Order: sequence, then structure tokens, then C-alpha cells
Amino acid sequence: MFCFFLVYSFISESSIEASELIGQSWAPNCEKLKKDFLFDKSLNVVFSEKPNLQNKQPLWTIRWNNLEVPIPIVPYKDIYILPNNNNEYEIWLQTADGVRISLITGKDTLIEDFLRKKHTMGELISKSKGVLFTKELFGGPVKMSAIMKLAYKSTPDLLTCIEKNRINESAIASALILKDTATDNLGAVYEGIGEYDGWMTKSNNDNEIEFSLFVISDNSDQLFNINYKMAENSKFEYLPFYVGSKKKDEKETTGWLVALNKAIETRSNDDWKKFISIAKEIGISERSIAKTSEKLKIGP
Repeated sequence: MFCFFLVYSFISESSIEASELIGQSWAPNCEKLKKDFLFDKSLNVVFSEKPNLQNKQPLWTIRWNNLEVPIPIVPYKDIYILPNNNNEYEIWLQTADGVRISLITGKDTLIEDFLRKKHTMGELISKSKGVLFTKELFGGPVKMSAIMKLAYKSTPDLLTCIEKNRINESAIASALILKDTATDNLGAVYEGIGEYDGWMTKSNNDNEIEFSLFVISDNSDQLFNINYKMAENSKFEYLPFYVGSKKKDEKETTGWLVALNKAIETRSNDDWKKFISIAKEIGISERSIAKTSEKLKIGP
């Protein structure tokens, strides 16, 4: 899977948008774009109704960035807690039977210039043509989440390549390019994450199912990614559909999760030390404990 948070970097470094989307004649550029870039079958996957998967057992809950993230009540092998550059916690868990869950923060980038290019020193340079192009397509600066929602409502068949449709179809084509790079082997996409604004993708890779949930923050430019990977036909396939749901059956939480939720909330070194101590006692891998201790700067 291509990480969603790398998608914008891909589009800004490519030459697709300049040569294919704003050429002097829309029809040949549009047709070339459809032929050379927009042919993957995943591009025909659009928002559909969520399956009615029933929760057959209680859940535990991680409380992270004001989100309630359900996790299965099973033994865990690895738990990594790593602060990112914004001093926010990112979390990776792996159960003893191979279910992997990750909680990652990113930015819901506000794009003022959809054609901006990277300078040789890595600096992003905005040009007036790109700003005008973005305004023409989207009415002004546009958030990445808005483009992705457009992408998951669109298919290449919507591109008629007729000149009078240039503006609307250029926006759709831009979104489809991002959709093409966002997820490998896309099987389904669903709008809304329970009571949260966002979307969920489902893909199949090497006998595994992967659910990627993107939650749009109500009061910031953050975009939260909750990811579940599990074997096909896993009994935990319902889990992603219970994120943001009020119908989940939450069981009294175990000691390590109580400590983890408290440490996430207080950001206290003492509380992180308590979590690490409990994690050692229950057999969480030494590798993940050592890495977490190092990144949180928690001494022995």
C-alpha cells in the first residue's frame, strides 16, 4: 500500500498535472491521461454502503486524539509508542495471532497551488499559474481530504474529454490521479467513520485484508489514520466498522490499556514508566519496549 500521506508528494513531483491537465487542447490531453495513467480497475471503486458486520464479542478501547479506537481482547505481542515531529503519539500494536493495528497522525494539507513543484533544495515553490489553476478547479485553496472524497465519488468514465467540460473534468482527473496512488488493490471504500467525518478503504494483499480509516479533525488541520491488517476471513473483520460507533460492547479494560490510556492523556513520564513496567510484566516484546523507551526518553 502507498501511504496516503505520501500521495501529495507524488503528485507535486510528477509532470502529469502540467502536461496532461492544462494543455492547450483538452481532448487529446484528457484521452492520453485516461489511456496512460487512469486504467487501473481500482479507479472504478466508489463509495458504497457499509456491510452490516455484527460484533460478536466485547472490545477494548484506545483513547487517542479524542478518538475511541476499538481493539480485540486478545494477547498482544508488540506495542510501540513513538512521538512524531509534532510531539504527538503514534501507536503500533500486533496481537499474538498477527492482527496489526496502527494509529498515525498527519496533516490535512490545504493546497493553494495544485501544480507546485519542489525546488532543488526541497523547498516547495508556488507559482501564480498553479494558484489560478487550483482556484479554477476547486474554487480556491482545497484540503487534501476534499480532493480524496471527490476521488472516491469518481471514475474515469466521468471524463468525457469534451472541451466544454474542461474545468469540472480537470478537477476529477486531478482527484483520480491521487486515487490511483493512494491504495494498492482497492476493493471497497466507505464514506464516514461512525460519528466521525472521513472515509475508509479496504484492500486485499497477499491473503491479508487491510482497512485504512482516515478521520478528519473537527478543529484542526490534522488527519488521523487508523489502520487494521488481518488475515482474510478474520473474526475481527468487523473491528474497523466499530470505530466511531456507539453500539460497541466495551469490556472493563485490562491493566496495561488503563495505563496506556492514562499516559496518552497526561503525557507524564511517570505514567509512561508505569505503562512500560506493566508491558514488561505481561510479556510484550523486549524489542518494542526498548524502542518505545528510547523514543519516549524513558530511562530504565
